[in-house]
Amino acid sequence: MMPLTLNQKKAAKVTQRQIDLAKRWNADGLLSDKGLRAVLDVER
Repeated sequence: MMPLTLNQKKAAKVTQRQIDLAKRWNADGLLSDKGLRAVLDVER
């Protein structure tokens, strides 16, 4: 078993496909700028 915090960090990954979708949804007005920033911050 893994400690909860370590397990959460492993799960907090964003794929390139998800980033592309977030950018497209933001451009289409379906995702706010704040939401896009949140997705991009997880990527780092």
